[in-house]
Amino acid sequence: MLVSVFEEYDADSKNPQRAIPLISELIAKIRPEKPHQVEAAIKSIQALCYLLNQDSAKAQLLRDAILHLLSERKPISLYLIARHSVFTGFFTEMRRRVSHKVLPEAVDTAYLIDLFALFFTKTTDANWVLAVPDAIWLELIGALRFEEASPELKQACQQHMVAASQALSFRIAALGLEPELLRNYPELEKHTSPFIAQQEEIAAFFGQNTGDINHILVMLDQCSAIVSKIRRNSVQTGTSIRLTNLLQRMSQQIARLETLLHILTKQISATFETNANLEKVHLFKELVYSECHKNDVGEHWQENLEVMALRVTENASRTGEHYITNNRHEYFALMRSAMGAGVVIATMSMIKILIAKLHLAPLTEAILFSLNYG
Repeated sequence: MLVSVFEEYDADSKNPQRAIPLISELIAKIRPEKPHQVEAAIKSIQALCYLLNQDSAKAQLLRDAILHLLSERKPISLYLIARHSVFTGFFTEMRRRVSHKVLPEAVDTAYLIDLFALFFTKTTDANWVLAVPDAIWLELIGALRFEEASPELKQACQQHMVAASQALSFRIAALGLEPELLRNYPELEKHTSPFIAQQEEIAAFFGQNTGDINHILVMLDQCSAIVSKIRRNSVQTGTSIRLTNLLQRMSQQIARLETLLHILTKQISATFETNANLEKVHLFKELVYSECHKNDVGEHWQENLEVMALRVTENASRTGEHYITNNRHEYFALMRSAMGAGVVIATMSMIKILIAKLHLAPLTEAILFSLNYG
């Protein structure tokens, strides 16, 4: 079955347009009949690996097809995307998902992010792609032998990844200046912000090759630490959907930038270690998940309900702290407060009884009852 796909492609191997149907047909062959049949997908991938290892020409065809997509089909937008729900407001995102379920977006084959919709046509594709062990995907990467690819193709792919890394760096720097973030962490205005510093380091690293990748990663770790600290402080100071979404978006973009940097450093140094390939596998799985769930209304609703539940729980916990005592003095103070409230309630009840005994007109009686409780 897999051989027939390659034979059809062999007849027109010089045409780069054939890269799209080749990859699409291979994924269709690998896709199991039911998403939970992971073993079937594993066997199909292993069969493909065996075929590629036995025939270097077929490995070159598939390798060049993949590199063509990564170099010629505008992949930057694909590298930038994470989970869709954190990029817009709740109702805007809900409207987008519902409308695209009814009327799907037009596919522009010039963009790799749109081609993912042609490759992974079922929303359940993420189930088996994520369930296939990383070791199996690593076998496939090894069988493709990317180290044998032409330098021109590898250089083009690398340039797009560099551009995506720089774009992510600018986004993180901009998010670090958000008023909501500064309000919850004013120290960012008093000292050098790591959100700004990481952008300067990346500009030096890619622009003049004078930066240190380890220094960039330290800056990103500091950014992550600030995000975590704000998230912890929000338990005491309160949170909002906007702040929660902002922190979630920043965490995802920092993680994505770290992934791209790890992949790039291995490519620049021309090393092909297992750890570098593992980063590629994780990135691939994240991209497939984002594609399959981009119009998932249920997931979007659930995520925001969790945010609301967290906010209600935090407010309730802050209110409940008034009824917790730690020593004898606080206990008797709470008891006196409760006894005083009991006297007030008893007095209001007696006044209500007296008003009721007057048998006034309904409107007058209702006004007096309201004034009593007011």
